[in-house]
Amino acid sequence: MAVVATGQLWLDPVVALAVAANIVWTGSRIVFGSVAGLMDAALPVGEQRVLQGSCSVTSRRASTTTRCAPGSPARSGSSRCTCSCA
Repeated sequence: MAVVATGQLWLDPVVALAVAANIVWTGSRIVFGSVAGLMDAALPVGEQRVLQGSCSVTSRRASTTTRCAPGSPARSGSSRCTCSCA
């Protein structure tokens, strides 16, 4: 279209390269965004510490701290003490 309107023959390959570059740029953003969505990402260290702190259960019978899965009873002997992290 641009060549017909202006009569400049060099304009056609320049426009084609610009369109191709735009397609490659947009396609790469879509692919990288999709791959990033499929990959597991670790939480920042500060958030990990907060979660680890809320998932620690102090045993009533011993002076040690036991980690448990969310919602499961503590393994240190106290069946009433459960992990409350969600």
